[in-house]
Amino acid sequence: MVLSPENNWEKILSHLPAYQIYKKFNETSTDSKSDYCKSLEKYKPDDITLCNKIVNTLTQLKDKNNGKQKLGCYFFQHWLNDQISEKYYNRTYTGKENDIANEILNVVSTFISNYNMSDACRGGFWVDPVGWKKDKDLHDYFENFDKIKCDNVDKTMCQHYVNYVTYIDPFYKKKIDDCCEEDELMEYYCSTFVRCESKYNTQKLLTQLRESLELLNTKGEESHETSTLQPETPSAYSIEKIGDDNDEGSFNTSDTRRDTEPEIITETQDIIETVHNKVGFNLLNNFIVTTSILGAILFLFYYHRSTRLGPDYNKRKRKKKKIKNNYYDESEENLSMYSSEYILEDPQTRRLNLIYHAA
Repeated sequence: MVLSPENNWEKILSHLPAYQIYKKFNETSTDSKSDYCKSLEKYKPDDITLCNKIVNTLTQLKDKNNGKQKLGCYFFQHWLNDQISEKYYNRTYTGKENDIANEILNVVSTFISNYNMSDACRGGFWVDPVGWKKDKDLHDYFENFDKIKCDNVDKTMCQHYVNYVTYIDPFYKKKIDDCCEEDELMEYYCSTFVRCESKYNTQKLLTQLRESLELLNTKGEESHETSTLQPETPSAYSIEKIGDDNDEGSFNTSDTRRDTEPEIITETQDIIETVHNKVGFNLLNNFIVTTSILGAILFLFYYHRSTRLGPDYNKRKRKKKKIKNNYYDESEENLSMYSSEYILEDPQTRRLNLIYHAA
């Protein structure tokens, strides 16, 4: 089975327990050169490096007690097969065995025999890169099972879990059919890493994960809608979560809370929409009333002003005209008197007046 970005679970789910152990194997020092690897000196340096890493990892396992050694050896077996499959078979088998791969498997067999280690540390008895990959992934599923939960992860990681268990499901079904009689393992036919207990049922786990993913998606949509309607304020749930950050499992919620929280959020949205509609209606009414009052005031003001100023203006106009007429009448009267006097004077008198004014 060719490794693809979709099934490279060691990278996608690197935080899970099984992949943390493989990470330690990959980081094993190769500074110590083992005599077991001298037979590979005729090959490339990277072949010798891989051999030394394998022997040094076995050296760490040989000093563990039986139970821990056997558990560690199952991890080692799948890690070893995966290393050989990737490097020498490109994770596929063409029908021809690789000499370097066989040499490394012989080194492992010799080391295990010399230290009387668990047979679980042996690699594959026959070359089967595709089968190795399936067995490794199924083994890792059993080891990771207790951590495959969506309780305290985001929806992206929850979706990864759904994809992971969906990928494992066909391998699990076949292995259970071949190896298990009810909840009992038939060890004669199968490796003891297989777990027949019903709690590991992939379909049950998938149902739980999908329900959790649907809930996370619903919460995400409701949170987005609520944030557009009102400012963010610390809710009772968020305060409780912040206060319990230092406690293990502080982000887990009960089934009751998960069931009731969407209803509370929905009710809150309905209340907000009702208040918004009432406020909008009241604002419109207030605007209409205010506009009407202002219009009435302006009308009364201009009406009062026009009726008050009209008679006064006409009176002033008539008075002004009368004064003007009087002025012209008086002027004409004076002028006529002056002219009459001037005409009635005799010539002698006018001459005397002229002489007098000239003097």
